[in-house]
Amino acid sequence: MIKPTVLANAVTSMMAVLYFVCAGISLVAPNFILGLAQSWIHTVNMEIVRATSPFTFGSFIYGLISLSILTWIVSYGTVALHNYFAQREEAVRYHQGLRAV
Repeated sequence: MIKPTVLANAVTSMMAVLYFVCAGISLVAPNFILGLAQSWIHTVNMEIVRATSPFTFGSFIYGLISLSILTWIVSYGTVALHNYFAQREEAVRYHQGLRAV
């Protein structure tokens, strides 16, 4: 079984690092970030959503905290569900083996 807290902490840490990298790139090369987003969302004109002012330190911290919380919850929940379904499958296989004997 996978330990949910360990995996959630690892995934959240990685997302926080990526958030820092993305924020840094958006300060240095905002057109690159916009072009990257455009390549991921094919039918949406990303030029319309271009920021008119640079982000503030407060919005950076707010984004980091909210992304980290959401990432941790989703990671933990995914592992918890994985472990639950894996245990159920193991129990079914065990009971099927008993019937075959």
